[in-house]
Amino acid sequence: MKNISRIAAAAVLFLSVIFMPWWFSFILAIAGILYFRNFYEALLAAFFMDAFYAVPEWKFGGITLVSFFAVLAVFISARYLKNNIFRPKAPYYHEKSAI
Repeated sequence: MKNISRIAAAAVLFLSVIFMPWWFSFILAIAGILYFRNFYEALLAAFFMDAFYAVPEWKFGGITLVSFFAVLAVFISARYLKNNIFRPKAPYYHEKSAI
């Protein structure tokens, strides 16, 4: 069931890249990153957003992949937070035998 919801979320995200404003797609990508594990579709959608609609900006050094790098930063940050803070590994306790 989780795979079907992931496929549906990816389809909605890619349709929003084509038909919705950039900020709506950006919010959907961040929501997908936070909800699903390793939501690489958000990186691909951000790349498509930049490939379709981006214009080189002098304030960003002339790069056009601004949305991609922003989503990549959110992706890496969310992955770190999920693995280390929200799902911490259980400490290893070595119980001594009572004998």
